[in-house]
Amino acid sequence: SLRKHLFLIIQELLLNTYKHASAKDVSLSLSCIQDQIILVYYDNGNGISENKTDPLPQLKQRVDILKGQLHIDSKENKGLTITIEIPYNNSKPI
Repeated sequence: SLRKHLFLIIQELLLNTYKHASAKDVSLSLSCIQDQIILVYYDNGNGISENKTDPLPQLKQRVDILKGQLHIDSKENKGLTITIEIPYNNSKPI
């Protein structure tokens, strides 16, 4: 279900931050705008190494299941911003 996958996506983001990022600040926002759910995550941690060819594969898989789009903006030692856009029919509850 959508609710379960959103929970697991957020859980994975926070767990990765805890394990790898050494971040001091984390921000997470979740909003529903028209026909999309938009999740924006930011941390000021280590970022993702440019050598990493497939960062966050499980996260990508979950977003794909929801037919969403994943945008990763990161530079090594400069933090990480992830934006996820998921189609949503707002006539159904989450």
